Amino acid sequence: MKKIVVFSLIFCLLMPFFGIFASASSAEVPGPTDATEGTMLPGNDTGSGIDAAMPLLGAAQVTENAKSVFLYEISSDTLMYAWNPDLQMYPSSFVKILTALIAIEKGNLTDVITVKESVLSTVSYDAVSADLQPDEQLTLEALLYCMMVGSANDAAAVIADYISGNQEAFVEEMNARAKVLGCTNSQFKNPHGLHHEEQLTTARDMARILSVAMKNETFRTIFSTIRYSVPATNKHEIRDFVTGNFLMNTDEMEIYFDSRVTGGRTGVAQDGTRCLAVSAEGNGLDLISIVMGAEDVIQEDGYTTTIYGGYKETIQLLDLGLTDYKAMVVLFENQPINQCDVLDGTNHVILGSQVSVSAVIPANVSLGDLSFRYTDYGEIRAPIAMGDALSEVEVWYGNTCVATADLYAMNSVNSVTQMQALANQDNGSDTAKIILIILGVIVTVAVLGLLVIRILPNFKRFLKKRRLKRYRRNRRRSR
Repeated sequence: MKKIVVFSLIFCLLMPFFGIFASASSAEVPGPTDATEGTMLPGNDTGSGIDAAMPLLGAAQVTENAKSVFLYEISSDTLMYAWNPDLQMYPSSFVKILTALIAIEKGNLTDVITVKESVLSTVSYDAVSADLQPDEQLTLEALLYCMMVGSANDAAAVIADYISGNQEAFVEEMNARAKVLGCTNSQFKNPHGLHHEEQLTTARDMARILSVAMKNETFRTIFSTIRYSVPATNKHEIRDFVTGNFLMNTDEMEIYFDSRVTGGRTGVAQDGTRCLAVSAEGNGLDLISIVMGAEDVIQEDGYTTTIYGGYKETIQLLDLGLTDYKAMVVLFENQPINQCDVLDGTNHVILGSQVSVSAVIPANVSLGDLSFRYTDYGEIRAPIAMGDALSEVEVWYGNTCVATADLYAMNSVNSVTQMQALANQDNGSDTAKIILIILGVIVTVAVLGLLVIRILPNFKRFLKKRRLKRYRRNRRRSR
């Protein structure tokens, strides 16, 4: 019986906590449910981006001695100028840009490569070379400098063979990489650019490749190198190379030097026309200039070159882009841009950009001169999860779109029906809580009643014994 009494006392002490636990359980609200992924609305082709139909600086021809030109700003993804950008032409040594990019991505600069005689035999004896010897050992880094600074075709072949096992497999990788980069008008047939009737590319495609390569610090360093000395090897003494890009090297043609140019790759096609790809900086712009099919101007003697094709045109393009324009951030990371209604939603959704976006604009223009245009949202319906892609914003200066950005939800939005379900759940929880409390009171009263019934007789006997002791004690004193 004593065990029942003890258990009852413990139960009574714990009863209040049952109510607390029930309350806490009913108060739990499930986390936000996964909203359906927001639909990205298509934007208009309005001038920004490497595939823009209309360049920022217009489409009038500004260079006379080139078949195809392209001026592109990397950081803002802005097509500044283009003339015949998708005309297929022979790439010549432009091919080495893609070869270098793949080699840097897949190889280690410190790898030591042994030159194979079978590989050297695939390169024409009269082609520009680094005079590599069979069984000569060089690092991948040294071979890259031979290829990019010295334009060595034998170095390109050795690199390709080392990276992919043979040149044919490497060419397959070149075409696959070009496809991933969006090059739809290019086809590569060798890793060095020596003439092949089916090897073709365009100024736009080369800009795609070069813009990605320029984001690689190793490539950028090699691309900007004017002079390089290859350390002595087991087969050769020290070799010195200097770039043939007159915009960077003043040794032979100082009149073309341009301090804005930060790197370059030259090329001469089978028909004698020149190709020139350079990087340049100024006014916060990170530019790529591509000139293809530029002809030399020869004096009447038929031998002396008056104007080297591509250099004058490149300087014209850089003047066009750097003189009156600047790059500026027009949208900032996590910047609230717009607010809109949400169908069946409990609140509005705030739209913003997840990344900073730069644009090329006239040098005298400020942020206050720009305007925003939004794509048609359609129906934005709840529920919405933070980070859902919902729309797109275009940044305009006058009649020109200078930048675009995807807009994302900066807050979550529950649906009205979802909140009603939660409210019904809360109401049900309240009812259960009341029932638990009533049951607790009933059980407590019952237990207390049992305790009283059990303890009261013992208490009466205790009082009776106490009165009897007091009576006997008083009688003894009275005697």
